Amino acid sequence: MSIRSRSIRAFPFAFALVVSAAALAAPQDPPKTITEKIKEKAGSAATSIKKGASNANEAIREKFEQARAGVSKMGIESRVYARLHWEKALADARIDLGAPSEGVITLTGVVADEKARAKALELTRDTVGVTQAVDRLTVRTSTEGAVPLKP
Repeated sequence: MSIRSRSIRAFPFAFALVVSAAALAAPQDPPKTITEKIKEKAGSAATSIKKGASNANEAIREKFEQARAGVSKMGIESRVYARLHWEKALADARIDLGAPSEGVITLTGVVADEKARAKALELTRDTVGVTQAVDRLTVRTSTEGAVPLKP
């Protein structure tokens, strides 16, 4: 037997030895079952849903606070409007209301006389939720025009 024929016969044995040594040397995770893969994907999906729900919750809370502030502001304007609307001394007045900030009401428009102006301001200041009344009312001097009063 020549050296060449010995090396050809020994090659398959050496190859098998190298492959099995490599398999033993490199630790491998056992292949995941379908159930394990599904659990992993479901856990990932649940985490994503929780994160999305948390973000949605914060967005809803923020929008609710904005809406509540708007309703509160609108509520004060509505209360003032109702008081001015039903006041007989202001029946012929044209008064516009504004709420530039919480608790502040701006009165703009034309009233018949100084007494009507004072009544509009009094009713506004005495309304629940109003902290400041800004007077931009004018007193009608004739049927054709109005002159602003100086505060």
